[in-house]
Amino acid sequence: MGYRAIAFDMDGTLLTPDKKISAECMAAIGEAKAAGKMVLLCSGRSPSELREYLEILPEVRWLCTTAGALLYDAREKKILEMHPFDQETAEELVDLLLLSEEAAVSILIAGTQAYTAPPQCDHVDWYLDAAFQPLFSNDMLHEPDLRKTVREHPGQILKYGSYFRSRAEKEEAAKRIRHLEDRLEITRSLGEDIECTLKGINKGTGLRDFSAHTGIPLSEIIMVGDSDNDVAALKTAGLALAMGNATQEVKEIAGAVLPDNAHDGAAWAVRKYLL
Repeated sequence: MGYRAIAFDMDGTLLTPDKKISAECMAAIGEAKAAGKMVLLCSGRSPSELREYLEILPEVRWLCTTAGALLYDAREKKILEMHPFDQETAEELVDLLLLSEEAAVSILIAGTQAYTAPPQCDHVDWYLDAAFQPLFSNDMLHEPDLRKTVREHPGQILKYGSYFRSRAEKEEAAKRIRHLEDRLEITRSLGEDIECTLKGINKGTGLRDFSAHTGIPLSEIIMVGDSDNDVAALKTAGLALAMGNATQEVKEIAGAVLPDNAHDGAAWAVRKYLL
């Protein structure tokens, strides 16, 4: 099979454990571009959270972001597809999960921008790997009242995520939103977390939107990922590749397992399977 495009998850896949893109992976992406192949990012992050990487990846134009809720053209700085919550669901979801207070740090994505709330966002190591602190400090807007942000962006709320200090706190929050499950797509990506998009919207949606806009068949797209929120995209793509650090579920559905994200697994994906 001749593959024409490769899609990378970011955290745990294209990014090293310290949230960098290695020189080897950068070189491989350049080789893909030179060969006429497309490289896209298929991430739970919003465009605002990818800004620093796009500055060093001029080859990347297409972003399947926000866990499939937003297809974005980084070259034209244009939203191509967007799948928001209805306003009632967005307001109820945020209200219920914000009851967690210091039990969780939150990320709210409205359009292309990610928001988070102090003081929790100043202590990311309570909830996630400390390597995420610059992301929360520099790439998200700080809004003390995320309920206000939801009200100010009707029809634009695409994703809400809560990252907890313990499994017990996560499970307690999950109970509070159980009655919304028929309206929500709920996944996890980083430790003890809950990530919510509109029902039926996931990274597989992002790949389908990309295929529709570019004319590249899904059968000619490779997806590379590591965590549970990559599963839908891995099942949608023509070839699924798992990082060596991937969850067992991801490894079981993948066509092959690569080296981990500390050992240039993404570069292997480009050179061995795309080129």
